[in-house]
Amino acid sequence: MIYVTHDQVEAMTLASRIVVLRDGRIEQVGTPLELYSDPDNAFVAGFIGSPKMNFVPATVLGRMEADGMRLNVPDLGLADIVVTLRNANPEVPQQVVLGIRPEHFLDPDIADGANVSLMPEVVEHLGGVSYAHTDAGRNSSLIAEVRGKPGLKVGSELRLSVKPVDCLLFDGDGKRLYLQTADVGGRKAPVASASTHPANTGKQRSVSELSA
Repeated sequence: MIYVTHDQVEAMTLASRIVVLRDGRIEQVGTPLELYSDPDNAFVAGFIGSPKMNFVPATVLGRMEADGMRLNVPDLGLADIVVTLRNANPEVPQQVVLGIRPEHFLDPDIADGANVSLMPEVVEHLGGVSYAHTDAGRNSSLIAEVRGKPGLKVGSELRLSVKPVDCLLFDGDGKRLYLQTADVGGRKAPVASASTHPANTGKQRSVSELSA
């Protein structure tokens, strides 16, 4: 059965597979969790998930050995966050967009995390979870999911952290700069590639093919 809806929550809860359309074009096809965790572009990343993903401008500061890419993310107060590239792809632009979901803000000082400091302007207390909204002095609004802080108030400093592995990267056109995993010294390590995601091959199929 094919069901058409504009409600992403409805789609996520009812569907076994989702076809995301924009202006008559298939943006991505996959299971609900595939679209949530591995979006092909900023449109899908922002459409799937509630509250939606935060998009924060970032600047590539330079490259390091082993194809490392250093980013400056002023809206998060991050002066030097490092993402490892699969290879030194010259097509990676200097200005990129970092995507971080509200639920990927973690407690401060966590291992492999980078600390951030936010100043909530609006706080939604929903019982076991709260949502802190902030945009003061920033180019983009931010929403952070917070647990275990029932006393969080507007205007109080909120210290959190983010892990680079939880961050997605996009170019100015919304194309995903893919974070994948590679085996490095017997362990899985995050890498990034500006090339087309391999899962896209054959992924953009017609609705008739999907319903067959």
